[in-house]
Amino acid sequence: AVPFEETLVDPNNDVPALAAAREEAALVQRALASLSPEQRLVIELSFFKGLTRREIARQLDWPEGTVHTRARLALQNLRGRLDEPGQP
Repeated sequence: AVPFEETLVDPNNDVPALAAAREEAALVQRALASLSPEQRLVIELSFFKGLTRREIARQLDWPEGTVHTRARLALQNLRGRLDEPGQP
């Protein structure tokens, strides 16, 4: 007979934690999708590509102040959507 633990696909998987992480990721994806295209682009370049605001400004040929403003507004919008119960 095979012990029960050995019949599990991966005994180290924490199914509730994995489900919670996927749900949280879906919330963040929906919040990102709700941003304007310009705000989403700045967030993606900053957080997912690791670019500085100066690098983003150069890459997009935008003034640095515009990048800063769009990033600030995007983060405010994301914070507001993710702080709302049952949202976005």
